[in-house]
Amino acid sequence: MKFIQKIFYILIRLFFILILLYFLINKQSFYSSFKNTVILWFNYCLPPISISYVISIFLFDFPLISKILYPLLKTIFNFENEKSCSIFLISIIVGNPTSSKLIILAVNNNQISIEEGNRLLCFGSFISSIFLYSILEFELFILILIIELFNSFIIANIKTIKNKQSKTVTNKVNNILDTYFNIINTLPTLLLSILCSMIITNLFSSLTTNIYFKSLFELTAGIKILLNT
Repeated sequence: MKFIQKIFYILIRLFFILILLYFLINKQSFYSSFKNTVILWFNYCLPPISISYVISIFLFDFPLISKILYPLLKTIFNFENEKSCSIFLISIIVGNPTSSKLIILAVNNNQISIEEGNRLLCFGSFISSIFLYSILEFELFILILIIELFNSFIIANIKTIKNKQSKTVTNKVNNILDTYFNIINTLPTLLLSILCSMIITNLFSSLTTNIYFKSLFELTAGIKILLNT
């Protein structure tokens, strides 16, 4: 088993070395891919993700919408508690990776159980609605949103927790200044991590000319390619 792992790590290293050599030889291709990725991130990702992240943090700390909708949605999606419902609603707005961060935060703060966190990762994984609305026609945006919600309903009812007990959450009074400084401290890191992942994946995608294969590497680039075809 250890021998296989060593072979695997060696192959991975060789692969990245070959990729590095390719871009060192084809510097123009590297610079072009890097420049296009930064422009793509700035135009298509930075505005909607920044807005959605700010909204998500405020909704997470001050869950006003979930207090209203929880009685209606708790039986439809079998939520463990109001905090679980709140994270689900936020996920629809902001999508991943922000929703995953909020799920982990809620589990670590003992606001939802690990089992419920795993359920939310399965049926609460959305593409940011703000992001989709900013780049798609309204009819297509609504269609994708309906499909995502229908899939979430199916998965949520398949992945139910046996002998589930409602987890009581102690609601603390949040300070709006703490929320503000939390956003200031964490938003740049999130945006830079997304930019880095886009640069790496788009470098790989630049190795092929097939537009549909390219779209598998990075969603933002894929949507832009399909909209332009």
